[in-house]
Amino acid sequence: MILEVKDVYTSYGHIHALRGVDLVINEGEIISLIGANGAGKSTLLGSIAGIHPTRKGDIFYNGEKITKNRPHQLVKKGISMVVEGRGIFPRLSVEENIRIGAYIINNRQVVHNTMDKIYTLFPRLSERKHQQAGTLSGGEQQMLAIGRALMSQPKLLLLDEPSLGLAPKLVKIIFEMIQTINKEGISILLIEQNANLALSISDRTYVLENGEITLSGASKDLRHHEGIKKAYLGEVLDNTSQEVIQSFQASNL
Repeated sequence: MILEVKDVYTSYGHIHALRGVDLVINEGEIISLIGANGAGKSTLLGSIAGIHPTRKGDIFYNGEKITKNRPHQLVKKGISMVVEGRGIFPRLSVEENIRIGAYIINNRQVVHNTMDKIYTLFPRLSERKHQQAGTLSGGEQQMLAIGRALMSQPKLLLLDEPSLGLAPKLVKIIFEMIQTINKEGISILLIEQNANLALSISDRTYVLENGEITLSGASKDLRHHEGIKKAYLGEVLDNTSQEVIQSFQASNL
């Protein structure tokens, strides 16, 4: 077990965003978190990452209690987060943005080697390394945000809506990269607006409603759950999304 969330409550003033959430991530898993807008999904990721202080409950990383740790402390321990909206620095170059992700690493050779791996994973970033980040397409900015998060060599990667606002073909590229990252031994907690994709790429899924986990289980089983199908799987999929789902299903056979 790499992460355990136990009975966590997080509030914004009088608004109770999380109410007794329990969640477990085993090493090497992709876990998806689905739910309606405002259910508390981003708050949960922020609570794990130390961005949103919890009011009650505990969070453990590799058996160590990290509930009160600040974000920079958690990055040093091996937890990185890609926020919704990407959070890049638009006036800095692609390479400058990536280097910022390695601020905890003092060894220049390690930084250089890790950057080479990022450029191999995302060739578009290598082609645009001297370009201002704000001039990249939405998909390229998402690649940059993920690449920057990987520079700290995390063991757990938190992804908040990586496909938001992207064209279907770019969604396919991003999700293929997520699978590749996972195969490198990085556990992933994924929030994804497209529930079909989330269930297809993940090992297990948690459903969050009004700040509470209402259902969890193997993603392949939840795809056939009547409540899940009715609430989250009713959207009409474009051809590229169908191709992505089929490719993920085939790779997991």
